This record gives sequence, structure tokens and C-alpha cells, in this order.
Amino acid sequence: MKMESSHAEDRKTGSQENRGRRRSASPVFSSVKGNEMSEAGVRLGRDRKKKLISLYAPAVESYSRLEGRHTVFDCENGFCLDVLWRKHNFEHLCGVYCDRPPEVIHAGRLTEAEFFYDALRKGRLAVDSIHYPDYRKAYGKALVLHEILSLPIGVEVIVDSDKSSIDYFYGNDHWCLGLDAYHDTNRIDSSFSDGFVHYPKSVRKQSVSARRRESGNAYRVLSITIVDNR
Repeated sequence: MKMESSHAEDRKTGSQENRGRRRSASPVFSSVKGNEMSEAGVRLGRDRKKKLISLYAPAVESYSRLEGRHTVFDCENGFCLDVLWRKHNFEHLCGVYCDRPPEVIHAGRLTEAEFFYDALRKGRLAVDSIHYPDYRKAYGKALVLHEILSLPIGVEVIVDSDKSSIDYFYGNDHWCLGLDAYHDTNRIDSSFSDGFVHYPKSVRKQSVSARRRESGNAYRVLSITIVDNR
């Protein structure tokens, strides 16, 4: 009886040892597979970022023509809208954020948005420096951003926004740009219209009519003037 007990214990111990050996092999396999998937993910991420940067290049050139200037939209029924294009607004329109090199951060001269804009204009924006919370949305924005900024071409109407954080959208059946009057929590009176100065805030790859508030107004754009105030 003791012998049987001893054999049973041996079988039990052996089974436990075997289970231990089988379990020890699994993490090795998973680690290799995980590394392969990780490398593929890194390659995909870099390819996506390269694509975004290639689309941003013509867009930032169009923005540079507007940067620091006011654009006055004159519409039917006497409605007039003043938009000021600042350097630090461009990054947000792209739907990405950017890492600055340590030396830039320590110098304290450029904000993240300013570094992104300058590096992109100089063709020196490193692929690994940009990040996107949602690639599908970022790519959609990038596809239409250059066209949106090619003023005065393409803008047909301005509508009252359906979003509380945005006052108006301008655009056409294919894309629109959201505009807001707040700058550093302040509103600035316009010298070109009876309202406030507005700033570019949100790019959408969708019809401007889809962003019109229910019972909100739509103003057909008659002319667009880029004021040379630099």
C-alpha cells in the first residue's frame, strides 16, 4: 500500500513537472510572435506617418501664404467674417501632435505647434516625431487640407455650426473648416467686420451642410479678400 502511494505520488509529481515544462515553452513562442507583430506595426506606423507628412507638405505651403494675415469673407445679406491665420493653429488642423527635440524644449523658444509648423516648412519634420490618436481621421483631414487652404478657391458657403465649441464652418459639398472666435479664452474685435476675429480650428472631410445647426443660417460667399497686413 505504501508502494502504491509512492507510485501515485511519483505520477502526480511527474505530471506537475510535465505541466511545468509545457508552460515554460509557451512564452518563448508568444514572445517571438509578438515581436514580429510589433515590428510589422512599427513599419505600418512609419509608412502612415510618411504618407501624412507628404500630404501636409503642400498644405503648409498654402497656409504660409495666409499665416499672419486676415481673410475677409463677404457674404450675401451683408454678413461678413474675419479669419486670422496664426502659425500655431496649423498643427491642430492636421489632427496630430508632435515631439520636440530636448534642445528645443530647453531653449523654450518654440511651442510644440510652432516647431511642427517650422520643421514641416523646412522639410525637416522627423517621421517618428509625430503621433496621431486616430489615423483614419488624421488621414481624412490630410486629404482635404491643402484644398481647404487654397483660398479663395472652393469656398461656397458659411453656416452656423452645430458644435458649441465652433461658431461657423465654411466649405462646400466635399469638405469644411470650423472657425472659432476664442483665442487664449479671449475674443478680439475685428477691424474688418462688425463681429470678432475668428481662427481656424477644425478640418472635416464632409459636406459643410452636414455641420449646419438645425434652423441655423447659411451665408453664400460672394467674395474673399486676403488682407496684406504683414
